[in-house]
Amino acid sequence: MHRVRQPISAAFDTNVSQLCKIERGVFYNEGPQKWGDIVFETRTYGLAEAPVGGKLKEEIYYLNSICELVRRGRINLYRIQTIEGEKNRKKSKHSNQLGAVNIDHGIKYHEMRFECEKLKYKFGKILSNAHERTKEDCSINVGRYAYLLKHFKGKQANDAWHLMICDSFGIEIFFTCDERFIDRYNQISKKIHYENQRCKPMLPSDFCKALGIKATPYAPVDPQGLFRGTIR
Repeated sequence: MHRVRQPISAAFDTNVSQLCKIERGVFYNEGPQKWGDIVFETRTYGLAEAPVGGKLKEEIYYLNSICELVRRGRINLYRIQTIEGEKNRKKSKHSNQLGAVNIDHGIKYHEMRFECEKLKYKFGKILSNAHERTKEDCSINVGRYAYLLKHFKGKQANDAWHLMICDSFGIEIFFTCDERFIDRYNQISKKIHYENQRCKPMLPSDFCKALGIKATPYAPVDPQGLFRGTIR
């Protein structure tokens, strides 16, 4: 009897979601030009570099491979409400002068809707009442993650919060490009062992290398394609 594994469940954090957008191009200013008595600014169109560099730029290629696995049904991507709210508040790194190409085009994200009064509480209130249970509590046992949450500060605390929600709803991979958060999580996870903990934070590159998946460069954009209407 052959056993077929169900698709891997995963979620993108805010930064990974922003890496899914590749700038089409921008207009570059070439300075003022004079025509008779009229002075005007001249601009030319050109490709835009990715708004990130170094190792983070390489993650885009692995992220492209992950998106292809999603399109083939090997991975299910979920929208997390708290991450969606964070994405709406965070400023885009792209100029969006001429739009952007999404490497996650054609992907249908799975919705994860839930109501939970406890998720509206602040960290301090949660930690001070970690072992108290009331009728108003939802299916997420926040107190179970109290030790994990209290060891993260600032932005990393938000990522720990997202990770807790992913783990509570059975999501296996929390994709993030924050290596410091992953290193901190690994340090803490060695000291504590949550029963049946499933979700793991990973870089897109580490996930692909673990499965033997190669990076896939995204297709270069033809600047004239914008005017021909052939850029998706």
